[in-house]
Amino acid sequence: MRPKYSIILPTLNGQHTLSVTLPAMLRIDRDDVEWVISENYSDDDTYQVLRDIVADDDRVRLIRPPERLPLGRHLEFAHQQASGRWLSHIGDDDHLLPWRFDLLDQAIEEANPDCSLIRGEYLRYSWPDYPEPGQENSLDRARFTRSLTMVEGRDLAATLLNRAHIHGGGAWVVRSDLVNAVRRRCGSFASPQHVEFFAMRAATALSSRVALVGLPLFILGRHSKSSGTQYFLPKGTSRDETWNWSFEDPEGYQNSPFNWKSYSTLSLDAALTVQQEFAEELGDIEIDWLAWAKRIHSEMVRLVHFRQLPPQAKQEFLRAAATIPTGNSLTWRWRTMRLMWKSWLSRPPSDEAVADGLNLQDDLMELPGRIAGGANRFQSIVDVPAWLESETRGTLCSLTAANVSC
Repeated sequence: MRPKYSIILPTLNGQHTLSVTLPAMLRIDRDDVEWVISENYSDDDTYQVLRDIVADDDRVRLIRPPERLPLGRHLEFAHQQASGRWLSHIGDDDHLLPWRFDLLDQAIEEANPDCSLIRGEYLRYSWPDYPEPGQENSLDRARFTRSLTMVEGRDLAATLLNRAHIHGGGAWVVRSDLVNAVRRRCGSFASPQHVEFFAMRAATALSSRVALVGLPLFILGRHSKSSGTQYFLPKGTSRDETWNWSFEDPEGYQNSPFNWKSYSTLSLDAALTVQQEFAEELGDIEIDWLAWAKRIHSEMVRLVHFRQLPPQAKQEFLRAAATIPTGNSLTWRWRTMRLMWKSWLSRPPSDEAVADGLNLQDDLMELPGRIAGGANRFQSIVDVPAWLESETRGTLCSLTAANVSC
């Protein structure tokens, strides 16, 4: 029988996080969930660790690509192996919340038949080796509502077109026919260069309606080897601490005027590519060049400060900014000086060892007890304290110390 859901999990050198999260995720008692775990020829014992964990679980397909692939191509390879009706992908440092599939069941029941895309919320967890001082081994504060909202796909696409951060593959759930429609149109769903920066914008552009779930579906993990972390690490002596753009994305951008590789320039090029590929669907939706330039400028200054970009990137920015409607060079030079001064005054990265365990902030998460009224409503199925008590003992330790309420 075809599974209802596919969870796609590409991994490289993920043994330490997966040995913690995967056993707990597989305890979610759903026979209609397929797990596609693609191991990308890790340098550590990830493959053997995975084999041991999934040995007796016939819901799991443990696969490998023909050879080690860059992130984007690996994700697309794994996506192509999935057979579920609804697809999501997560990273090897992420964790599914146990009520995920119950919430999705309700969303699909209420939103069908004209909804082929669901987006939920997420919590963000920084693993003990996360290098940002003060954030290691903690969950971010968050507030959620029990709600289900339907929006037009084009309206959400317009928002995403000018949003740099398209967070969390695990927060998105895409019906397989929509995945195939994007793939037929563009040659791939997870773009080899743009990954979910392209995929989720493309999916919204082709969607008539999108269901927005107001509760978290998964925990987005951040640790020392996460791609988003390595973009912004201070340049060190070890190549293992730096994202290897020459392997992960050696091709130049097709549309972005800012040519260096970084999180925001990659996202902008993806937005411009989607705008070009889906011009008929998106119509007169425009790129907010000034907003994008400010994001990219702030990121560029930070990357220069961390020596991930050379100092001449500041001149490259000015040349690129002169080709788009973003203000004069004097304004950007002043903004550069102000941000650089702010960077010099900021606290340097800490070299202190990270302690084990989970250091939670107060008021970690608030889930209001009132359920949204009207036709679109969720049952009260999210028992957060009970899950924190039973599911994460010994995993994400001491979660019950938080002030969490439903």
